[in-house]
Amino acid sequence: MSVRSIIYAALAAMILTTGCSSSGPIRAKQVVTEDAYANAETRVRPLLENEPTISARALAARKERPVRVHSAVVLIDDGGTMREEAPPPFETRAALARALANRLKATLSHPGFDGRLTTRPIQLHVERLSDRDGWRPKLTDALTDVDARLTGTGGETALILLSRADRLDEDTVRLIERMQARRGHRLCVHLVTVGDASACFKLRRFDSCGSAVRDVDIATSETMAAHALRLFYGDPPDTDGDGIQDYRDRCPGTRPGTRINWEGCPFDQKALMHLLPDEIVREGRALPPPSRL
Repeated sequence: MSVRSIIYAALAAMILTTGCSSSGPIRAKQVVTEDAYANAETRVRPLLENEPTISARALAARKERPVRVHSAVVLIDDGGTMREEAPPPFETRAALARALANRLKATLSHPGFDGRLTTRPIQLHVERLSDRDGWRPKLTDALTDVDARLTGTGGETALILLSRADRLDEDTVRLIERMQARRGHRLCVHLVTVGDASACFKLRRFDSCGSAVRDVDIATSETMAAHALRLFYGDPPDTDGDGIQDYRDRCPGTRPGTRINWEGCPFDQKALMHLLPDEIVREGRALPPPSRL
């Protein structure tokens, strides 16, 4: 086996064992390793404190998107490597995680454009790992408590974890898998990796809902609002099933099989023919009707 083949095999093994990936072709420098975690401070981008909040509720109301997930638990991991220094204005990665959680909360609670609450509010409970066990908190202990509180809840719930990939040990991954196995699609687990070069899919199972993003992927008001829409809101309704969503359907209630235009109204062949040059219309009328097979 050549040296190049050995290197490629080693990189493939590292990707599989970390469960992490990044968009685009994988390069050696994108593979998350111990060195990547140690040097991650160069990749952390600060949030703009004065950036105005974009209301996810207002965006959802524009397209009549219904609330799909009515409650969520946001768990901020502020132990271990999350206490390492981060670039200003954040002292640690845990502080950056708290800022992201606050922005998500503001994005979901901000009223509509006219100041009214146009959609049902989403219950968002934010807690920190250190609130349980001071200096040496464990992710598994906090998740066990969350699991117990979710047992009696109905409907869909989101668990949003802000942590780092190196903090997700085998015990943590197995615990979350058991939580999802009991609830199926009623529990969606979303991971936000803080200070990592790549998004990590350790908690993402193919038969369950969830997502994995980096802190920089949701750091702006626009990207945070888009993330909130994906996590908590459903698709715009299409009541008559014509393929045109209700918020832009000017002719609701069209019958099945009706040929429609982009506005959801019956297609007017005569109006279209009036827009064509006379020679094209005359030539089209002279053509025989298409044969039926």
